[in-house]
Amino acid sequence: MKPLIISLISLQILLTACASNKTVSYQSKWKPHTLFYEQAPTDQSDMNTRLKFGVQNNGEKLFASISTREPELVSRIISNGVRLSVQPKGERAKPVKILFPVVLKEDRRAIRKMDQVEMLGPSMQLLLETFNKEALVNRGSGDRFVNLINNPDDLYCKINMTPDGELSIDYALPLADINPGQQPTLALSIEVEGGSRSGGFAPGISIGMGAGSYGGMGGMGVGIGTGGRNAYGNQNIQLKLDVDLAKAPQ
Repeated sequence: MKPLIISLISLQILLTACASNKTVSYQSKWKPHTLFYEQAPTDQSDMNTRLKFGVQNNGEKLFASISTREPELVSRIISNGVRLSVQPKGERAKPVKILFPVVLKEDRRAIRKMDQVEMLGPSMQLLLETFNKEALVNRGSGDRFVNLINNPDDLYCKINMTPDGELSIDYALPLADINPGQQPTLALSIEVEGGSRSGGFAPGISIGMGAGSYGGMGGMGVGIGTGGRNAYGNQNIQLKLDVDLAKAPQ
């Protein structure tokens, strides 16, 4: 009986950690160019969220990437999107917030019709290409959609899934927008909304931005469940980074 109690306590600690992990310090790497198709290498892993991540910068841009093979987390991301929030650490200025991908009703219908084979095939790639067309952005003066194909804001977001099931999201943000005071450290938060996995598909949709750590956004999209074991419970998954910006090589 005692081993069972210990196991249950350990499981509860794990599930709690998924939702309330501590801030991770990260040293950004210098990127000498602004080629968007070269993502920031995901060279570090967070055991609580099970996300791999990487950050680079140069004098003009911040490049951030996340990736995962966790089926539960992949399902949440393509159903709810990812809420990214970034601001200079220690400043009270409103953060720049991005919801990407933006999951609409027609996307929800497509996801509900997919089986496991289609999730890794051409149908998913077509859906991801649709996701790559726009993001929802808040720079402190309200939410607005940004066209990522013809983008005057110089913002880059891209989601991709490999044939073996690794999902990645890449971002490129102008430093002038997110760090006008040229602070050496940025507070960066990446959050995926929780959801019920009680069995079968159970879609639900909520729209709008909410408050979170570093001013994170509320959800816009759908939550789905497909049954099976749930490694995260119903908690939001949040990765919080203090990113020390890299300096140009001398």
